[in-house]
Amino acid sequence: MIPARDVLRDYGNMSSATVLFVLKHILGQTPAEREERICSMAFGPASRWRRDCSPGFPRLCDAGSLMLAHPRAGGFLGERDVTAVEDMDRPDCELDRLNRSYARFPIVNAVVSGWRATYSSRIKPLLTTAVPTTVLDIGCGGGDVARNLARRAAADGYQLEITGIDPDERAFQFANSAPPVEGVSYRKALSSELVSEGRTFDVVISNHVLHHLTTPELASFLHDSEQLCRRIALHNDLKRSRMAYALFWAGSWPLGIGSYIHGDGLTSIRRSYTAAELRAATPPAWTVEPSGLWHSLLVYRPGEVRDV
Repeated sequence: MIPARDVLRDYGNMSSATVLFVLKHILGQTPAEREERICSMAFGPASRWRRDCSPGFPRLCDAGSLMLAHPRAGGFLGERDVTAVEDMDRPDCELDRLNRSYARFPIVNAVVSGWRATYSSRIKPLLTTAVPTTVLDIGCGGGDVARNLARRAAADGYQLEITGIDPDERAFQFANSAPPVEGVSYRKALSSELVSEGRTFDVVISNHVLHHLTTPELASFLHDSEQLCRRIALHNDLKRSRMAYALFWAGSWPLGIGSYIHGDGLTSIRRSYTAAELRAATPPAWTVEPSGLWHSLLVYRPGEVRDV
């Protein structure tokens, strides 16, 4: 067991606020200057991190510098690490740590996931005050995305009827025990079950699900989404990059104390797609669109004809 004071000493006083400060002061720099600045502020001297990194930590250090450019074939994060398993996905993970992770996801999603912009640009234009708009959140986890979307729509004078589904009993129990939000309900279910029931929804969404799936699972997931959505499907997921990995490593450790967020977040980035990889892995009817700096949005619009 590593003493907490040693963890704090090695990580320093990095936080999400520090990461935002870094971004504010480097956006005007060249890519090379930007990488060097983030490297210096987030990690300190490379020689220190070669000395202090634990044996299992993926070392970013190479010849005295940290290379934070986009993934290159053969290099660190050059390809998806499909063998990596998130601790939260293990059936024997610690329930207390899992529940703390669910409880802290609203902070993570508010900072990095971009649902505020996605709601404003892609969901809100579909809403009407005449009738509620139905939404399905597949793999909803602790349910925070569904609750926040419902609150945001209500503040704008619209009503959403959101069904969050997750096959994991632990996620369902956590989501179902959260303070209720009008219009939001949860089920322990797979998307295929809802297809079998003949259910359809105006909008189908997911957050940070795609990178969990095997190739056959991804194909089934997208097929189900096509069957379930009437107007649009929006699957938001991480976009793998060295910059994203470095910033999350530096900024997420406070949320990781007593939870799985820090380690599993890094594993998620290692498992995630680049935009080009996601485009190659999905059917032509789906489009890959940018969603902020760190995410890709996989979008399906029924009836839309695309040139391929």
